[in-house]
Amino acid sequence: MRRPELAALLALWLAAACGLQLLTTRVADWFVMTDELLYERLAISIAHGRSPLPRVHGVLVPSIDQLYPLLIAPVFGAQLVPDSLHAAHFLNAFVICSACIPAYLLVRRVSGRAAAAWFAAVATLCVPWLVLSSFLLTEVATAIAEASRETGAPFDFTRRADAQSRKNSDHDAMTTGSIQIGTLRTA
Repeated sequence: MRRPELAALLALWLAAACGLQLLTTRVADWFVMTDELLYERLAISIAHGRSPLPRVHGVLVPSIDQLYPLLIAPVFGAQLVPDSLHAAHFLNAFVICSACIPAYLLVRRVSGRAAAAWFAAVATLCVPWLVLSSFLLTEVATAIAEASRETGAPFDFTRRADAQSRKNSDHDAMTTGSIQIGTLRTA
């Protein structure tokens, strides 16, 4: 990826995130109370206990969805809860908008066309679930994690396919030639 292309992609991400954070930081309280309180408490536990294993009231809490609490834990470390809540909503805007980066990279790699990649990046920022960044929910972190995971698999697949096609190009040419000759003989 060329530097101007990278700079434009980062500018798109930052512009979208700055615009979205104007909305997300207006949220002053919880909406989905039980889930948001759970993730807040897990993040506070991680920040204060300095361990990714969450404890609430000193008791280890078995939790398999630790990505989001780990992500927001730094903003719950040294502030009061209302200030931390505001900072977490600010962070959410940047995290969820960052999904445009792997979307761009995937389409650019697979299609090879810049216009299609830009369309994918912008389309990623125009989805209705961006509203979820107003809540302390795992969907914020899941958006980028899923985009990154789904981007990695096609990259690996296309790399392997490219290597395989280069390896078998002589064999494929011979096979295609044999099929064509066989077709001509039967005609």
